[in-house]
Amino acid sequence: MEIIYTLEEEKNSKDSIYLAGPTYRPDENGNQKSGWREEAINILEELNFNGTIFVPECRGGKALKNWSYKRQVRWEINKMSDCGVILFWIPRDMKELPALTTNTEFGEYLYSEKIVTGAPEDSENNRYLEERCRLQGITWHNNLKDAIEEILNNLT
Repeated sequence: MEIIYTLEEEKNSKDSIYLAGPTYRPDENGNQKSGWREEAINILEELNFNGTIFVPECRGGKALKNWSYKRQVRWEINKMSDCGVILFWIPRDMKELPALTTNTEFGEYLYSEKIVTGAPEDSENNRYLEERCRLQGITWHNNLKDAIEEILNNLT
């Protein structure tokens, strides 16, 4: 399993998953709280995923010296476009994880046939996204492991 973080480049994007969804913002010291992506990586490891995972966060939660918002956005656009599957996991919390950027990304890929989606049942304000998935015939998952298992079943 190859894990590629923000601004890093992969060796091979075959069988690749982009982990789209809300990200904790860095604090005043540039440190970032760990979020749902760490759990997703652990599940993928447990299920013996042997592909590439794109993580739109800085490795180790530390800000990069060469980081800029412009570079971040371009990296994300390229990786979502190039990957095999986009996992939209949206544990929305309007105070800490509002997922506003996620809404735009979700809309861009809703008709792409390369998304798997969901959120914990206690997430806030995902009703519209869930309904759009239902109308498109996309399963909405309330369990991260179930969403990941759907991805792995479709990759093989």
